[in-house]
Amino acid sequence: MSQNNNRQLQARPNRKTEQSFDFFKNTKVSTCSYIKRKGDDFIAVPYYYKPNQRNLDYLNKSMYSSSTNHDAYNNKRRCFSSMRNKPLSPYNPLAHRSRLADQSFRISSSNVCQIEIGDRNQKMTKHYVTSYKNHLGNFGETTPCTNPQILAERAKWNHKLKDK
Repeated sequence: MSQNNNRQLQARPNRKTEQSFDFFKNTKVSTCSYIKRKGDDFIAVPYYYKPNQRNLDYLNKSMYSSSTNHDAYNNKRRCFSSMRNKPLSPYNPLAHRSRLADQSFRISSSNVCQIEIGDRNQKMTKHYVTSYKNHLGNFGETTPCTNPQILAERAKWNHKLKDK
């Protein structure tokens, strides 16, 4: 048995001249057993044979594509029956995509970057605050910031100093 394995793993240098494609027969490449042509491509065949895959390897693979933990705790999209585009999912009579829309839940804008306190269902338009009367002389320019809260406090302080 060991002789058979040794013979199988031995390099056969003359095999290159016997089985290689004509263009590669006289080359000095010694990193492969021979070069064969497959379609329009040339493939280098290694010296040693690859060991065969065991027949039981496919039995070790799970038939489930995701774990039970992932199925139970993954982030699911909030779907309801009146949505135009619902994600496909296996049939489930209690699926979220078959339920009516939840009226207490409002999907906020995608670019909201601050927390708003109050009624979430009421559309709040952003109020733009000008800095028209926040500058008094050069006092406003000395503060290197654009935060309206800080500028307002600084303006109040400057007005208080002016009224003294």
